Amino acid sequence: MRKIFAVLFIVLLAIFTMTTQARAQAYPGSQASLLPNYAYPVATFTAASQNGSTLYIGGLTSGVITVYGTALTTATWKIQGSNDGGGHWFDLPTAAYPTTAAPTTLAVSQTSTATGLFAVNLAGFTNVRFATTSGTFTATSLSLVLTGSSNKGYL
Repeated sequence: MRKIFAVLFIVLLAIFTMTTQARAQAYPGSQASLLPNYAYPVATFTAASQNGSTLYIGGLTSGVITVYGTALTTATWKIQGSNDGGGHWFDLPTAAYPTTAAPTTLAVSQTSTATGLFAVNLAGFTNVRFATTSGTFTATSLSLVLTGSSNKGYL
């Protein structure tokens, strides 16, 4: 009888020690509550050729950009990514969203004439920033909001 209890005890102990508890973790420099989506502060522009603030996005792989403006007629903008903490910036391709599948028309700058949504691939970048290009800017203001996700692929 003792052998049965000893074996049962060992089996139960093995089952309980193999079970891993779920826990929330945050690493230095990361967003503690990133999932499922995280909206960054609004970047607002009032003229052409302006750069927005740098946003830290470590761990995000995709994003949706919301575009809106005041008296928006035409404004050309882009999103740039950096994989070295802001030392070098690269224009990231974006596409109109929603898409039924992977976007087929990508562009490194977009000309907005009305409120819209755009998809962007953020994988591999640590920082992003919005910018208006030297192109046409006919608006009182242009506002861009990034909603990022660590989901794979487009949101």
